[in-house]
Amino acid sequence: RLQYRLAATRIGPIPLPRPLLPSLKAWEGERDGRYVFEVAVGLPLIGRIIRYAGTLELETLALAEPPAAD
Repeated sequence: RLQYRLAATRIGPIPLPRPLLPSLKAWEGERDGRYVFEVAVGLPLIGRIIRYAGTLELETLALAEPPAAD
């Protein structure tokens, strides 16, 4: 599984000091042939502001033969 880490945050050109950085928990991977992911973001003193997770299934599309040139 692949995990993400927040390295820095800026408000416009101004970098935020480390104590004010949002928290991030984010990962993606594969389970039982499906793509799974989870993302959670929080702010200091406020707590979690967003979280989402899900599973995606890969659909295989059959490509149609191109039309024959006349």
